[in-house]
Amino acid sequence: MVFWAAAALSSVLPRPPIWLMTSAWTDRTQGFDQMRTWLTRNLFTRLAGIYGFVTTPPMPPVPEEVSERAVSIRRLETRLCELSNPILCLAPEGMDFPGGVLGFPPDGTGKFILHLSKGLIRILPVGVYEESGRLILNFGSPYKLDTRSIQSGKDKEISALVMKKIAVLLPTRLQGQFSKSQD
Repeated sequence: MVFWAAAALSSVLPRPPIWLMTSAWTDRTQGFDQMRTWLTRNLFTRLAGIYGFVTTPPMPPVPEEVSERAVSIRRLETRLCELSNPILCLAPEGMDFPGGVLGFPPDGTGKFILHLSKGLIRILPVGVYEESGRLILNFGSPYKLDTRSIQSGKDKEISALVMKKIAVLLPTRLQGQFSKSQD
């Protein structure tokens, strides 16, 4: 579904966005995962080149990919600076969760979003899901990331703030731990 969600979202935006995407699918196990990682790394590199996406190493992070991740972030920041009023698209949770519910992003995501938000005019949350065989894009209201209420810019608090903005745009069954009934 990720490809269709990205294609659908890109088609309704006022200008081409910059997508931040994984450079490979992986779950960091042996055997078939190594082959899948190799295949998807080659495929995703080509797709990124064709469509102008910026790739970053897969989650969860591993020490051997630190320099590759840094290069990816520099490439993203360069692309953002080259455009006036850029549109950046990313899926903060960075992975699929069982049952298709919204899950908590990996460590560091909140601080990364905070860093990116300083160069962006606003954030537009979008809930993307399937219902009755249709892909649904549910747009929220644009907002500026307000961290005044967050003590010292804590990573998890920023992630939670962003994910709650997305969760309210999803059916309750897909909101996961961000459901209002779990507050």
